[in-house]
Amino acid sequence: VREQVLEYLQIDPQKISVIYNGRNVPRSWSFEQPKAVDPQVPFFFSIGTITDKKNFHVLPAMLLDNDYKLVIAGITQSQAYYNKIIDEAKALGVEKRVQLIGAVTEEEKFWLFKHCAAFCFPSLAEGFGLPVIEAMQLGTPVILSKATSLPEVGGPNAIYFEGMAPESITQAADTFLKTPIDEHTRKSLMNWAGQFDWNVAATKYWELYETL
Repeated sequence: VREQVLEYLQIDPQKISVIYNGRNVPRSWSFEQPKAVDPQVPFFFSIGTITDKKNFHVLPAMLLDNDYKLVIAGITQSQAYYNKIIDEAKALGVEKRVQLIGAVTEEEKFWLFKHCAAFCFPSLAEGFGLPVIEAMQLGTPVILSKATSLPEVGGPNAIYFEGMAPESITQAADTFLKTPIDEHTRKSLMNWAGQFDWNVAATKYWELYETL
């Protein structure tokens, strides 16, 4: 966002402050398994409004050369784009392993974050990318696009899609499946997510207001 402000508006860079979002931490963790999801089958997970900018249609290529499923949660904003995701899965022969399960509750969302093999977010336009932090705070690996804010939010602990062609998506899945995910890895993800804190954000906003 800072880069876009500098690109399109005549603003002195010294007058711009960047204050990151925090992460949503429930007062007490509550998890509920969505009925549509089989916990016995390993799966990749993504969430967001079903619309073009989320770029979900590239994700079925992650299912080539493995037995994983793909679960996508979110309200359908574009039926045409929903159909595009299904058509892409059919073209790759993996449609039986792709599930679009619609809207989920907070408890179901956190269950999906906690139990998926990895959270996948190929979005083309994000102002921040809160789901990335929500996944990482539970120690879940993330695989992200390099668009807009996502590298900034995912940092060095994420795996990144090197492109959006099916070969690049498949390669990212293969890289993930060959990467050992141990307790140290999960702890690093949780520590990275910990810096995005609403108390820190509130303090920085207050300090900014006091300077004005």
